[in-house]
Amino acid sequence: MSLPAEIVLLPDERLVWSGRPERLPYALSGLALSLIGAAWLVLPLLTWRDLRAGKPVASAVPRQALELALLAAILFGLLLVATPLYRAWRQGRVFYALSDRRVFLLEGPAGLAVLRLSQVKGVALEQRWFERIFGTATIHFWCGEMIVRRFVGPRYHSFRFLAQAPQVFAQIEELLERTGVRP
Repeated sequence: MSLPAEIVLLPDERLVWSGRPERLPYALSGLALSLIGAAWLVLPLLTWRDLRAGKPVASAVPRQALELALLAAILFGLLLVATPLYRAWRQGRVFYALSDRRVFLLEGPAGLAVLRLSQVKGVALEQRWFERIFGTATIHFWCGEMIVRRFVGPRYHSFRFLAQAPQVFAQIEELLERTGVRP
């Protein structure tokens, strides 16, 4: 697998592993929000339909205020329903890489986070119930100061929904031990 243009290795740096999250679990991880959004949309859409048809609607607020509130509720529900579609689109732009000196997390339009192995304060392998269904897991990196480009984020980052997470986790632990920065 070739590296995206944003990930540049130093001349004396060696790529150990690179990969992407599994497509289906990554996209479906927002499914619960979609179901909530679909349920959320029912009442505002029915009320909106009745208002537009001129039917009387019991409300203590003026009609224009009600229409504005319904429009906001509908937009919010559509945002929730669209979450898996956005995650599916974004998944193609997510890329993870591990070199003998750094960890790279390219996460779509949010940008690129680069962690030096010497910055890693802790690493953990986690498999939630949803990931267990798909045979994937997540590797979390806790760190101090980060080199961050175009993104200011939390003090930890994760390789999410990896099918080969236990093997990658073992490689990370071996690298940390070899470099003497074992958390």
